[in-house]
Amino acid sequence: MEPQIAEQEITMPIVFEAEDPLAKYREQVAAEKELKPCVMSDKAAERLKQINYEDKVAKQSEEKFAYALTQISPTPENLAKLITRCSDDPKNSRRLVKLLFWIQSRGWRLGHEIRLPSDIALLSELTAEEIEMSDSVFAAKWRVKKMVAPISDEPEVRLCALGRRCLRAVKGKAAPVTGKAEYCSVNCRGRAKILARKASTGQMAA
Repeated sequence: MEPQIAEQEITMPIVFEAEDPLAKYREQVAAEKELKPCVMSDKAAERLKQINYEDKVAKQSEEKFAYALTQISPTPENLAKLITRCSDDPKNSRRLVKLLFWIQSRGWRLGHEIRLPSDIALLSELTAEEIEMSDSVFAAKWRVKKMVAPISDEPEVRLCALGRRCLRAVKGKAAPVTGKAEYCSVNCRGRAKILARKASTGQMAA
């Protein structure tokens, strides 16, 4: 008689399905694809058109105001009139002091760096502390230590590297150079080489 073999219990491994962390977002994307494109109503389209028109008019108004400022000389009298027009506290003389500070110490120009009514109001605005402080303290705080020339839109003028020895100098001021050149002319470049040789041999430069 053949021995009976005990049957072994066979257990199958439990397989866990990995959770998709992006499942939620995939469902949202799929739902959005099914949505039909939103069509703007006539009322909304008309409102958008009106907003664009108002923005265009406002921009034109700003450009006109900025151009008008370029025609005004930044004297204390003229600036006081601008502050009267653009601020809510036109009678306070300290506002003029602050506005003059930015123009004289920074070189800011009317119609350029200062181009909007809001610019004039903001640059001349007084803090609560400035309103309460004494005249002497306020004057010291906003005193212009160094006058700065108005900012220029023109490119910086470069002068011949020979300086006062430039062959085309006028009243001791070297002639301007063009492009990336170091000297204003071929002659000045040649003279620079001669002066360099004399300097290397200890000879006195001409």
